[in-house]
Amino acid sequence: MKMDKWLLACAIAMLSIACSDNEEEIIQPTPAPAEIRVLTFEDADYKGGDNLVGERNWSSLVDLEYEGPLLYPTDNTLYRWADDNNTFLASEFPNNYGDYKFWGGGEALSHYTLTDYTQSTFQQQLSVACIHPDTGFGGHEGSRNFCVHNGFVNGNTASGLRFSDGKARIVDHLWVVNTAYVLNNALIGDNFNTAFGDEDFLKIVATGCAADGRTATAEFTLIEGRKAVTKWTRWDLSQLGAVVKIEFDMQGSKNNEYGLSTPAYFAYDDIAVRF
Repeated sequence: MKMDKWLLACAIAMLSIACSDNEEEIIQPTPAPAEIRVLTFEDADYKGGDNLVGERNWSSLVDLEYEGPLLYPTDNTLYRWADDNNTFLASEFPNNYGDYKFWGGGEALSHYTLTDYTQSTFQQQLSVACIHPDTGFGGHEGSRNFCVHNGFVNGNTASGLRFSDGKARIVDHLWVVNTAYVLNNALIGDNFNTAFGDEDFLKIVATGCAADGRTATAEFTLIEGRKAVTKWTRWDLSQLGAVVKIEFDMQGSKNNEYGLSTPAYFAYDDIAVRF
């Protein structure tokens, strides 16, 4: 009789544990998928207020490729843009040379294309060589507008992206491609550089800065030897974690006394941010 009671007690205890385990599995919350917002640089997606020139679109921030009044101002106005009410990404020229101009680095809006990159010089610094066959535009998936980064660090203030509201978020990914000017310089050569050899390279280094000051880096190789990125390619930046800003640096195998001698440009588009 005592053995029967003992067995009954054990059975009840085991049933209780099993029920408890099952209950824990049932009430385990399922993480909600992150909302993804994308900065496309397309006018139809513009959600902010008045921009630098008082317009409410992205296209009005596309200047002449070289010596335009927005990128090379004479009135000490820093070129800037902000994706308010969407991703909250923003950027402003770092003004490295104290003259407010794009040759000191920055992030400039563009819609320029040049299929034959062998004809590109610094005067076509905002052009990409990839043109969509259906739309005739050069942005990712045939969109019109995109952004072009210029600049390497080497003692300069880094240029890049920041969240204008100061909140830390994960930048999931963006799409990148070489500019026409870089392709010409690296694959053909010009007065400043011979063409790349098998050991040469050009890469982007992105540094994500967290709210507490900690940093993490991610790299993307644009050119390796004679192989260059000529189509829009996805770059995963989620490994940087939640950041308040991302700084871009261009690094490569060809350098001189001033730093990187390869033109320090790359184009990017469709920046995806987790909310």
